[in-house]
Amino acid sequence: MKQLFLLLTIVVFLFTGCEKDSSSGNVTLKYEIVSTSAFSPVFSSGVQVAPPLTVYYINETGQQQNEQISTNSSTWSKTIQLTATQRPIMIVFNVTAYTASEQGTGVVKLYVNGVLKASQNVTIRASGFQAGKGAFTGYLNHFIY
Repeated sequence: MKQLFLLLTIVVFLFTGCEKDSSSGNVTLKYEIVSTSAFSPVFSSGVQVAPPLTVYYINETGQQQNEQISTNSSTWSKTIQLTATQRPIMIVFNVTAYTASEQGTGVVKLYVNGVLKASQNVTIRASGFQAGKGAFTGYLNHFIY
């Protein structure tokens, strides 16, 4: 009997100790990318072959969204109201970025209702496509229950 009580106590502790986002209503998601180098498209023979940013994220209705972004800034963000009622839902944020420098760092962040829930620091490396250009990728996933 003591063993059963101990096992139940451990199980309850494990499930209550896990951080979860639970929300039955709308959820505000903010996707953010910050780089130490400006984002820059990749060219080959004078033709653009890759945009500065390609992002994959969960949109307002809970569907995967792919967006190519033309910018020469060193930051990008998008805020949405997630209206999908399906729970649990896995929030996905994947980034491919090309930069004007082969060195530096990029940070990919995901906020839920204004609270940072996932973050990844990545190193900018030579892109291999164009001399002097850098690149980084980031992958974030987070469950909302």
